Amino acid sequence: MPSRVLSRKFLTAALGLCVSLVPAAEAQIIDTGPGGGFSLGLWGAPTPTYGQTFRAPTTGSSTLFSIEFGLQESTVGTMSYRAAIYGWNGSTAIGSALAQSVVSNTPSAPTMTSVRLRMSGSALTPGAQYVLLLTTVGAGPQTSNADFLVRGTSNSTYTDGNFVFSYNSNAVASASYFFDSTLDISVFLYFFLIPDAASTNMGLQRNSDAVQNVLSQRAAATTFALDYDCSVFDQHGFCVSVGFRNSQMGSNYADSGETAGLLTAAYRVTPEFRIGGFIDQNLVSQSPVGVDPKNTQPMLGGFVVYQENQDFSGLTIRAALAYQEGDLRITRPELTDTEAGTGRARTTALAFGGEIAYGFPLDNTWVAQPYAGMRRSDSQRRGYTETTSDSVQYPITYNRFGQQVTSATAGLRLRGSITPEFSLTFGAGMEYDLNSKVDRYSGRSTIPGLETFSINASQQQNEVRAMGSAGMRYMIASNQALAFDASVRQMPYGNDPSITTMLRYSIGF
Repeated sequence: MPSRVLSRKFLTAALGLCVSLVPAAEAQIIDTGPGGGFSLGLWGAPTPTYGQTFRAPTTGSSTLFSIEFGLQESTVGTMSYRAAIYGWNGSTAIGSALAQSVVSNTPSAPTMTSVRLRMSGSALTPGAQYVLLLTTVGAGPQTSNADFLVRGTSNSTYTDGNFVFSYNSNAVASASYFFDSTLDISVFLYFFLIPDAASTNMGLQRNSDAVQNVLSQRAAATTFALDYDCSVFDQHGFCVSVGFRNSQMGSNYADSGETAGLLTAAYRVTPEFRIGGFIDQNLVSQSPVGVDPKNTQPMLGGFVVYQENQDFSGLTIRAALAYQEGDLRITRPELTDTEAGTGRARTTALAFGGEIAYGFPLDNTWVAQPYAGMRRSDSQRRGYTETTSDSVQYPITYNRFGQQVTSATAGLRLRGSITPEFSLTFGAGMEYDLNSKVDRYSGRSTIPGLETFSINASQQQNEVRAMGSAGMRYMIASNQALAFDASVRQMPYGNDPSITTMLRYSIGF
């Protein structure tokens, strides 16, 4: 038998890390007892390996996340040690280590100190017997004759294990173990359930729908921006416009959307030709559950317009481009036996296109303007890896995900003046996809059975889509105008339309 000292000193030092730090939904805990005023010694030079046998949780496969125990210096010195988990056959440790900590150094403390070690390793079989070993064997140099006291308990209610120890200084898994069935090391064992592959995959499907919804909204915003313009000029040929834009998408028009402030400027090079640019800054965002826009930068863009006549009769040609970057904070839904993994990813949205139209006067006030054009949109979420935390032990890595659409457009606009100051515009048209692609929602993980995944987009593709618009403009003065525009268009993917409204004030210089 080893020289074990059972001191009756009451241990007043409470464990510094509470059980409540580990969420109950993600962890299971084995608590062998409060200590009961005992300490176990001498661990170290006389006895290099102390252990506690235990039975793995019986609900689902799990991994040992961390251990927590009390440690006190007995003689002056330091030790290097590690914690390891081995299989237990009822009398000795078997096989190689299934989980272990990094090498740690013992604290220099005259009173009992709480120690917590993180563990990493393979899954434990539900209900199987194992042994936790605290050992100096193979852990590196230590002070000669250094020994420590480990917090213990003699009145534990834990019945699936007990205190063991070994004198063997050459091997951790020793054939000669000694037992004391009346004692336990006072220890907390924190276990994390291994996420269920099928449930996690279901959460990824929902996650992919939410991300695609946001990317579709970004694509809709940049596509709408291709129609931004500023056409109220004065003697110096400059136009400046300020206003607000609201875009909504979803079955109740509130699933995904944003409200933005808009600044547009243009310069009239000739009476027929103007160039301009815009800044569109998001102010308020709405997004599906689990997707939170962060650090969204302004949408930037420019346009070039040739307009033969100010009343839109004759030839009109325009080309435009819009681009936006931002971040998304993405959280997987926490279903049964899954983790709510969270990560942050960069997003980009690009749209560009051109249009040609020709206006035919219907009378002195109305013009019919058929048009045709092409547009390209590309909205992407870059690859990222979820953040590891106390509640996420199996972070998932995602590949790049995006959608690209190249489409031809055609339609008719009616423009007319009700009074010299007040005018209306109505439009209807169609979009036809020349080429479209949605990436598979793919990535990899360390979850058993879900080492890789590749999910096809669940939203239906709309190859031919309808769109409509209406607008009004009131000339406050010859160089000032107040305008309101609205657009409704079917999205390339899914059943929900995108609705965009815009209010602007323009002034010419």
